Amino acid sequence: MVHQYGQAAKAASEKLDQEGHAALANRADELSSRLDRASTYLREKRVSEIYYDTEHFTRRRPEIVFGMMFALGLVAARFLKASDRGVAGRRRQLNVASEEYPYQRSAQASTISPGSENTLEQI
Repeated sequence: MVHQYGQAAKAASEKLDQEGHAALANRADELSSRLDRASTYLREKRVSEIYYDTEHFTRRRPEIVFGMMFALGLVAARFLKASDRGVAGRRRQLNVASEEYPYQRSAQASTISPGSENTLEQI
């Protein structure tokens, strides 16, 4: 799969170069070569070697790992928040269309007469 993204980046690089966007073509070509290297790495390494390399990188550069974890957390929170709004919106539409609001007060409960001793329980 990573190899396919590398091929797509290479094709984009060639097209950008043909259209005269040399700076963007160079960036896309750089991305393509990095994706190809990542693809080769993942294909040639065993899972235990990838685990060891990841552990070693985390020990050498914890700030990068924690930064990536923070960024992924923000993205996940944003995704969950957006999906929750969609569900809540659909629920609200169903409630409005099918039944009355459950929190409507009766006219008697909201009337306070002056001079009488009303408590919160009466309201």
